[in-house]
Amino acid sequence: MMRVTLGNNHFHQYQFFKFYAGKVSHISVTHFTAEL
Repeated sequence: MMRVTLGNNHFHQYQFFKFYAGKVSHISVTHFTAEL
């Protein structure tokens, strides 16, 4: 059940990275505007 194909695993890693990068960039942007 825990086994996934390499392609599926890569897709999930990409989705997680995209989500994480979006969160970090959003936080940094709001922090930057708050500093102004």
